[in-house]
Amino acid sequence: MKVILQQDVKGQGKKGQMVEVSEGYARNFLLPRKMAVPATADAINTMNLKEKAKKAEEQRQKALAEETAEKLKECMVKLTARAGAGGKLFGAVTTKEISEGLQKQFGI
Repeated sequence: MKVILQQDVKGQGKKGQMVEVSEGYARNFLLPRKMAVPATADAINTMNLKEKAKKAEEQRQKALAEETAEKLKECMVKLTARAGAGGKLFGAVTTKEISEGLQKQFGI
């Protein structure tokens, strides 16, 4: 029996995949627990539409990240930190401090 998984199922597949399972496993375990739905034509169409929307969102996110990366290439963030003799820092410069510095200095 073909089913579309609604959540990750160990040993079967990930959420959104269409898998072939035995009828008993589907009827007695997956379907009552709402872990899968039968792979009807309507469900397959819905799965394909969701997959298409997910890919479009990933493309948009990637383009946005590349745009931000281009902006960051030209930015030189200046941070102040306490240092000991020989120029060694006490502690470390964290990603939070870098993020705050970018926000204050460049508005990114």
